[in-house]
Amino acid sequence: MPPRKPTLSFGVTSLWPFGISDEDWKKLETHYGYAIPPDLRSAVVAKTQTMRWRSEARQTALSTREARRQIAGEKRTTVDWLNWTDGLPDEIRAMLMSGRRMGTV
Repeated sequence: MPPRKPTLSFGVTSLWPFGISDEDWKKLETHYGYAIPPDLRSAVVAKTQTMRWRSEARQTALSTREARRQIAGEKRTTVDWLNWTDGLPDEIRAMLMSGRRMGTV
């Protein structure tokens, strides 16, 4: 099996919200033989929706290299614009272009 390509899993998803009808909950309860409380129902629906969103994001994720390339391009564009408007202090420009985060050494 080939090694997995590193990706950054963030993005936009087009999935509709997930839900389970009362009729379907009743089928599940009948099949398993016990009632499923409302708070557990809500938790199952929420976790399933989260899993669907993450799955969709992973399928459309950029490679880590491409995501970093795009972020670096946006940083350069922002710095160029701020330089053009004469609004970026030198130390902030240097920090942004070095890739360091604010508050780190």
